[in-house]
Amino acid sequence: MKTPVLVCVLTMACLVLTLNAEEERTSRLRMSPERQKRMDEIGKIEDQILLTEIAINDKDGTMRIFAISRITDQAILAEFAKSGKNYVEREEAVIKLEDQTLLAEFARNDTERIIRRAAVRKLENQELLAEIAMSDTENSVRVEAAARLEDQTLLIQFATTSEDANLRRNAVVKLKDKTLVAKIAKNDADEQVRHQSVICLNDQALLADIAKNDASERVREQAVRSLTDPIVLAEFANNEKDVLVSRAAKQKLDLLNRRKEEVITPPQR
Repeated sequence: MKTPVLVCVLTMACLVLTLNAEEERTSRLRMSPERQKRMDEIGKIEDQILLTEIAINDKDGTMRIFAISRITDQAILAEFAKSGKNYVEREEAVIKLEDQTLLAEFARNDTERIIRRAAVRKLENQELLAEIAMSDTENSVRVEAAARLEDQTLLIQFATTSEDANLRRNAVVKLKDKTLVAKIAKNDADEQVRHQSVICLNDQALLADIAKNDASERVREQAVRSLTDPIVLAEFANNEKDVLVSRAAKQKLDLLNRRKEEVITPPQR
């Protein structure tokens, strides 16, 4: 088991790597006039060989990354994606790749989660995305893959059978079967999944039932915020013992009343 100190050190190391990558991407916003001039010059270059030379040999990391972003030759980009000097350069190359076979290779097998995630963002194969969503070792990659799913059969499978609550929550957002969404809103064991499901619903009777009976205060509050029936909202506003839910009902009633007044009394010109 990792000690608290080791966990802290590892966390800080990851943070430093992330900040360094962000620094590479945003430093161009704080460039000196000389560096900005160089970037403008690189931005005019179309020659793929010259851009490749800059991307390989330039001493300025920002210029190298910018040169990679200007490359369109897929073979050259594939080489940078495989063997760039660092994961920022490799990610930039993956972002520009169009070859689905190459992207699938990076998404499945690259050792860097950032590279796998960048490849997943461009994948089109639904079965492969489902495979990665179920099997990748990193949660962020799995969630990214699940977010790319559009196939309703696969989404239903994730929403109803996945043991990963994050994947279930992402799948619910894209489900077209509102009867199934309602079932998940009522029965899923995870509070966040039920909360997301409630956001996707507009059945007033069902929302009122969830607002009254769900075990989670947060889910009940969201159900109230999704209600539009003034009579039902007034009932919750006046009689609900849970302060958070009662306050949500009052706020929603106030919002509905303001909207009604705006419709009845349009602004004068």
